[in-house]
Amino acid sequence: MANGPGLSTATGGEIYVGKNIRDSLPQLDVLYANQFEGESFDPKLTEQTEVNFYRGAPPIWLNFHISEQAGGTVGPLIKRDGYETLVQQIQQRGRPGISTVKLFHQPGSGGTTLAMQVLWDLRKTFRCAVLKSSTSDMTKVAQEVVHLFTAGGRGHQNTVLLLLDDEMILENLHERIMEEIAAQKIVPCMPVLVLLCCFRKDADLQSGHVVLEKALSDTEKKKFNEKKTELGRRYTNQCELFHGFNIMQTNFSQAYVTQACTVFSNVRRAGRPLKTQLAAFLALLNDYVPGSYVLESQCLDFLKKNKNDPLKDSMKPFSHLIVTFTQDSSSEKRVRMAHPMIAQTCTDLMAEAGVTRSDTARNLLNRFCRDE
Repeated sequence: MANGPGLSTATGGEIYVGKNIRDSLPQLDVLYANQFEGESFDPKLTEQTEVNFYRGAPPIWLNFHISEQAGGTVGPLIKRDGYETLVQQIQQRGRPGISTVKLFHQPGSGGTTLAMQVLWDLRKTFRCAVLKSSTSDMTKVAQEVVHLFTAGGRGHQNTVLLLLDDEMILENLHERIMEEIAAQKIVPCMPVLVLLCCFRKDADLQSGHVVLEKALSDTEKKKFNEKKTELGRRYTNQCELFHGFNIMQTNFSQAYVTQACTVFSNVRRAGRPLKTQLAAFLALLNDYVPGSYVLESQCLDFLKKNKNDPLKDSMKPFSHLIVTFTQDSSSEKRVRMAHPMIAQTCTDLMAEAGVTRSDTARNLLNRFCRDE
């Protein structure tokens, strides 16, 4: 972004709004129309970004930039079958005011990746952003959304495409934004906002909304098999650890997941090391709240390790089932299981070994959360 952050305009152009816009929109992760343009990245960084994603870490914007570059190591990211429908539904929301498009997805089916792919590909058509936290003050969020819509002044306004993942805040956010539009005496002649709601829940396939399930179509199976070949050429033996990808490529095979989690078969209830207890905490947490995480610093504190000690080394032999990631350059490292199916299977295996869910929850509250 040599000229600074760029925002798309309704006429198809771009305006450069200055770097201060980031400070004025703290509740939003804004995807700029010219994101990463003119920037170069260390090949080691791009490789690690790819590896993290295929292991099971959530995508970041850099994943999509790497994917579309001519020199991308393993080609474009796979788009699941709901992609075209989702884009079409968004582009058809043409009435002034606020519109909503919903994506329902089963945990671990790639819903967040699909939603972010849509934002990435529409960044030059809409002003795209992700709501960072559903616990934010909705009045402030509304102010920021309207500010993003009006940025650049009269004649340069453009529709905001906002991704959020909490259904509970939808009505409140909608009301606050309508109030802010009225307070600023804006009379829109175009859509102010399209809300792309990405919810982890089952939904009726006949609902009219895009629904992503833990089952691949024949077309998707072909895409994943081709991608497996690409990854094998690029990463050879590392592919065995790409649990996030492999689970989808095997059509969410429980046999694959069970084999990956065999290390938990040797766990015993008595005398469990701290790393085993931590793995149990993460599994239970991600089993009941998919997408949740624990800060890496909290994990190291629990393990009684120095903050500079690699968590990967401290968590062996469970390391391959855990991913460490950051959402942006300013956030602290986060830790979670590589996939919700892995979390559920690990929790089940622990229960079979006599370590019940209540044991793990009680231990979590007594030891991991004692300072909260």
